[in-house]
Amino acid sequence: MDTPAKGTIAQRDPDVKVEAGAPSAEELKAKFGRDIFRDFDYDDPKFNVNFVETLNTQLKHCPVARSNVGTGYWWVTRNEDVRRIGQDWKTFSNAQGYQPNRPEGLPYLYPEESDPPRHTAWRSALNPHLSPMAVAGYEKAIREDVNTLIDRFIDKGECEFISEFGAILPGWAFFKNILGVPVEDLALLVNGVEQGTFAPVSERAGHFAKVFEYLGAFLEKRSKQAPQDDMVSTILAGVTYEDGSPAVGTQVVGAGGYHVRRHCDDDLRDGLGDSPPSATPAGSRSAGRQPGDDAQRN
Repeated sequence: MDTPAKGTIAQRDPDVKVEAGAPSAEELKAKFGRDIFRDFDYDDPKFNVNFVETLNTQLKHCPVARSNVGTGYWWVTRNEDVRRIGQDWKTFSNAQGYQPNRPEGLPYLYPEESDPPRHTAWRSALNPHLSPMAVAGYEKAIREDVNTLIDRFIDKGECEFISEFGAILPGWAFFKNILGVPVEDLALLVNGVEQGTFAPVSERAGHFAKVFEYLGAFLEKRSKQAPQDDMVSTILAGVTYEDGSPAVGTQVVGAGGYHVRRHCDDDLRDGLGDSPPSATPAGSRSAGRQPGDDAQRN
């Protein structure tokens, strides 16, 4: 493999491979408002409007697209490529975070934003709480949450699915049923995660800061209580890495963060049946890196 060029993607203008018969840059701009092969932006509102058509075009003609936003990143759409990236942590590290153009000061979310051996240590500790049998134990409570949310709009006969249901339920499933957060605090956390993920980039760190501040106080309060057989006590117990060093406080709070919400999102999506083609930014493993760029960081 050739040695990859250094510098940010936006600066080094790397080659984007486009298959024969693909629309020209001018045709893409006329149809999508931008060149979705060489200048993609997953935060562009037009992507939301033309979601499936955009992905189908990329899947067919340019399965690895490029973005020039910020430091730049790669956008990978084919399942086999996404799977390879997800399994090759030595090349596509998560240790510097998976979010493209990550806001400065945003704490890392453990175990997602780590590599082995740290990732292995946290996953081993948390997995018993996320086994099929353990998750099945939350079914009754989550069904009750579903009914509660539906009751809020049933008299209207309709709803805006994402804002009134889809964006709320995963947070309830995790924060309320798994962590045991009081119901009255759920709105703060659910909104903080939602805005920390989808608000304008400059505002995301501030929203996540509120979530981490709350979780830090929540874990501190629980640490003064008797241990329980639950995920919170496991998080508080922390882990010891292979070199004998313990997880530091920010890593413990990060492990109490929103990573399980992503799994809840997947479960909700799968439960709804067919979904659009899979699209995962290269940032889901390593924002804006080519193979070989800063390959392994622990």
